[in-house]
Amino acid sequence: MIFYSHIWDGFLKFFSFVGLVIAADHWDLHVYQFGGIIPNSAAGFVMIGILVGVWVTLYRQCLSILSTWIYATVSLQTHVTLAEAKALRKLFQLDFSLTWPNPQRIT
Repeated sequence: MIFYSHIWDGFLKFFSFVGLVIAADHWDLHVYQFGGIIPNSAAGFVMIGILVGVWVTLYRQCLSILSTWIYATVSLQTHVTLAEAKALRKLFQLDFSLTWPNPQRIT
């Protein structure tokens, strides 16, 4: 199963997720401190779920544009703006079914 479409996408996914985990550890984010709502046995799983949810949202909305811009600028040696990279990211981004997009559906 492929989780990245090009080398810059893979690098940015890896380093952004590692950075988010380090930040969460540095901020000492523990779910069981949120009023004792979640039992301690499930707190780790809930924290992992929250981290993954935040990372997926952040990556899909912001960082995928940056990875597409880096790929187009460095690897393809084209001059694209961030607005154009936002449109191009649909070509290089897996959807949530982990399949490549149909080129006829991309507008």
